[in-house]
Amino acid sequence: MTIMLKTLDQVPGLGTVEGPQLPFEAHEVSAREIVRARVAAEVERYNNAEDPPPLAGWVTPPEPERTLNGPRRERRRPLDTERQIEVALEALRKRRVVLLFNGVQVEDIDAPLLLTPISEAYFLRLVPLAGG
Repeated sequence: MTIMLKTLDQVPGLGTVEGPQLPFEAHEVSAREIVRARVAAEVERYNNAEDPPPLAGWVTPPEPERTLNGPRRERRRPLDTERQIEVALEALRKRRVVLLFNGVQVEDIDAPLLLTPISEAYFLRLVPLAGG
């Protein structure tokens, strides 16, 4: 039986955004498996999109500037899934991103987590304070 894991993203000051739902066959997963599945889904979406998907928190030029500049013409290089997974795991290790699974902070990325149909993985991206 496939269980769909709901993902949520939050950057302080920007609110919460729903991420992709991730399918898992097992009833136990690790945070490492969740991150791998999440990054693989995001990289696939990015690589297959005609236009780059919008990123939360990035500045978008106002409409007059987009009209004057016209459409972007350069071809984006596809992202490497394995490289992006390593970047995401490093962010977890260095606590730049905190993963909450069912409301509890994950400390060990390889510890088994019990997956249920109502489970949620909440990715909280921490931002450095200004001046420090």
